Amino acid sequence: MHLFGGIFILPVVGPERSVGIIGQAKVRKGIHMRRKLLVLGGAIALAIAGMVGEEMVNSSGQVCAATAKTSFKEDVLPIFTAYCFGCHTAGGQGKDQSGLDLTTYAGVMQGTKHGRMVIPGDPDSSNLMWLLDWRGAPETHMPLGKKKLSTCDRDLIRAWIREGAKDN
Repeated sequence: MHLFGGIFILPVVGPERSVGIIGQAKVRKGIHMRRKLLVLGGAIALAIAGMVGEEMVNSSGQVCAATAKTSFKEDVLPIFTAYCFGCHTAGGQGKDQSGLDLTTYAGVMQGTKHGRMVIPGDPDSSNLMWLLDWRGAPETHMPLGKKKLSTCDRDLIRAWIREGAKDN
């Protein structure tokens, strides 16, 4: 123990070797600063993870399943079966008016009387996504007269088109 200007200086042993009370205060301040930076870094990481996680949740709060590759038979066709077959099958109103048959891969790729519905690799230019995303007039919204497909379902179809719209 040493007397320095009326202040007792006590040796403190730690990572900084022997330091006085003033040095000890600086070490504590450094430790508190590191803790604050760690907490801030953790908060930023959680915020980023939350934004990334938000991308996987659709508007109804359902978590969309992430798939490595999208399959026409396993991912896309079941959506068409559930929401589109009522009109876009042989004898259906949608098939009769537009010529679009969504019951088979060949029918989807053939398109309508007016042209192609799917442009492999380019979902943004594909008329199918334009109709499913409700980008046109209300009478073109598909499925006609029903609720819009969920974000998850539309994103699966979009991914399939982006991946080349393969018959898999």
